[in-house]
Amino acid sequence: MVLVVLPIMFLFVGSLRGEEGLSLEHFREAISGRLYVQALRNSLVLGAWTGLFSMIIGLPMAWAASRTNVPGPALFRITATLSYLSPPFLTAIAYVNLFSPNAGVINVFMREVVARRRLTFNIFSMSGLVLVTVLHTFPFVFLLASSALQSVDASYEEAAQILGAGKLRTALLVTLPLIAPAVLAGTLLAFVNAIALFGSQAIIGLPGRIVTLPTRIYALFDYPPQYGLASALSLLFIVITVAALYLQHRFLVRRSYVTIAGKGHVHSA
Repeated sequence: MVLVVLPIMFLFVGSLRGEEGLSLEHFREAISGRLYVQALRNSLVLGAWTGLFSMIIGLPMAWAASRTNVPGPALFRITATLSYLSPPFLTAIAYVNLFSPNAGVINVFMREVVARRRLTFNIFSMSGLVLVTVLHTFPFVFLLASSALQSVDASYEEAAQILGAGKLRTALLVTLPLIAPAVLAGTLLAFVNAIALFGSQAIIGLPGRIVTLPTRIYALFDYPPQYGLASALSLLFIVITVAALYLQHRFLVRRSYVTIAGKGHVHSA
C-alpha cells in the first residue's frame, strides 16, 4: 500500500508547487493548454477505438472457442496468451518494418511490384497505433468472455430453446446479456492498457506526430524539466485509469449475479 500511496502523494505535492508557493497553475495548464488537451484527446481516442476493436476481435474468438465445435479451440487461447505476453515495443518495431511509408516491406511490395500505391498503409497514424495496440489488448476481452461463457447457467438457454427460440435468438437475447458485464469489463481493461502502453505510442505515435498523455509527460522531463506540470498530468492520467478500473470492477461484480451457477454451458453448432 505504501509503495502505491507514497508516490501518488509526492506527485500531488509536486503538482501544487508553483513559482510563488502552493498553486493550482499546473492543473489549470494541464486542462486548458492546447498541447495537453490534444494529448488527452489522442489518448482517449486511442483507448476508445482500441477497446472497441478488442471487443470486436475478442468476443467472436471467445464464442468460437467456448460455444462451437471449431477445431483446435486451444489455438485461440494460445494466440491470445502470446499476443498479451509479447512486448509491445517489439510488435511496434515489427509493424514499422512492414508498414513504414517509405521502407516498409509490404508497402514497398505494393508500390514497386504490384504497382498499387493506394494499397499502402501508413503505420505512423492513429489507425496504425490502434492496430498495434489491439494486438495486446484483445486478450482481455477474450479471456473474460471465455470464462463467462463457460460458467453461464445452461438452464436459461435451454429454457429459451424449449420455448421456441432459435440458437441465434437465444444467443442475442439470453447469452449475450448474461456475459455483457464480463465483456464490458474486458473492454475497459483494454482501454486502460491502451492508454498506458508507452512503447508503441513512442515508436509509432511520435513519428506520426500523434502525441498522447504518456509521451507528453515524458517530453516534460527534457531540459528544462517541468516537474510540476508533469505531476499534474500524471495525476490526471491516474484519475482516468482509476475511474475506468472502478467501472471494470463494477461490471465484474454484476457478472456474478447469474452466471456462476447451474449446470454449465452447452455447445451450439
